Amino acid sequence: MDWGELNRHWTTTVNIFTIHARKIGVMSAGILISLVAYGLLTSASRKPMVVCESVKNELVPASSESCPWQFVMSDLAHRLRLIEMAFKEQVVAREIIAAEVNNQTYSNLELERKLDNFTYTIKLLSDKIDKLSDQISEVSSRLYSDECLGFLVLVFVAGQVILTLRAKLNIKSGHQSRHGSHDLSNQNGASCTILKSLSTINTSGSQVLVKQMTSFNRQDVCLIGLNKSAWKLNEDLAETLVKCATDDASAPMKYCYVIDSVESLQSCPRAKLYIVLVDCSPDGEDKSSLGSDEGQRSSKLLMTLRHLRTSGGHVMVVMINENESQNLPTHSLYNTKLALIHNNDLLQELASNGRVLSLWKELSPNQLGHISKSARSLLSFKGK
Repeated sequence: MDWGELNRHWTTTVNIFTIHARKIGVMSAGILISLVAYGLLTSASRKPMVVCESVKNELVPASSESCPWQFVMSDLAHRLRLIEMAFKEQVVAREIIAAEVNNQTYSNLELERKLDNFTYTIKLLSDKIDKLSDQISEVSSRLYSDECLGFLVLVFVAGQVILTLRAKLNIKSGHQSRHGSHDLSNQNGASCTILKSLSTINTSGSQVLVKQMTSFNRQDVCLIGLNKSAWKLNEDLAETLVKCATDDASAPMKYCYVIDSVESLQSCPRAKLYIVLVDCSPDGEDKSSLGSDEGQRSSKLLMTLRHLRTSGGHVMVVMINENESQNLPTHSLYNTKLALIHNNDLLQELASNGRVLSLWKELSPNQLGHISKSARSLLSFKGK
């Protein structure tokens, strides 16, 4: 039960009490007047002893001669005045009670108003508490997101540092391999000289003719041979490969490298473009080197291609002395019937990208243009 309903009950009770009090007062006055009248009548019939002035305060029987009626009426009027005064006192008392009830009603109204204010204040505090809870949740989510962002930034920075250090280490290892490749004849019998004129190099008794260029700080093209017989090329073919790869410009350093063992494969210099020469003629197989039969030569070629691709360079395979390429169609780059290509997934991928060529003794104009175009796009090199 709230304060408003309690106040209404209290007011109703007080009003009922006032009405009953008034009724009781009127009934009491009527009863008192009746009693007085009855007393007067009984006293007159019984001839009571009254005091009359004519008899000098002596008690004599009441009679019309000894005590006239005016004294009776005077006494009755006096008693009526007393009754009226008592009634007025009751009226005053009832008004005082009504005033107190009104005061109590006003106090109840004030208490109800203060209770409403208190309830409103509690509601405001509850709303503020809810807002603070939302703000705390938002701050917590921001802190979590900031932590995640900071972790990602830290991982990114660490990755950049690792990549930078790795690039520097790769450059350093490239320099070391480049400096170590000047003496390749002591490592695997391969030839690598940098002169300004045509030179003849002895690689374990075999004569190799290579047109040498002026050296630069980095190598772009590296000629790779799988056996020593692959270098038994004429001067024109070697020079043609170099000019096609460099677009006949001021060429950077050229490396000629022979891979005849796993150790020599690990010492292979780094380059942007590797041209792997594969001698397909039966007489071109080196019986003293690793991979004398067809299966071992295919495994050696596959291992070489995988290693060169993991080093970060582009690979192009040129199959020389391939007998069936004598009647190669004009727009074909290689003999599609070669079993070596069909049995090797990596060679198939290179062939689909235009990185496999086959020839008999010399390159066709279509093959020359394809080598020049591919090398220009792979090296991002602009010629004259």
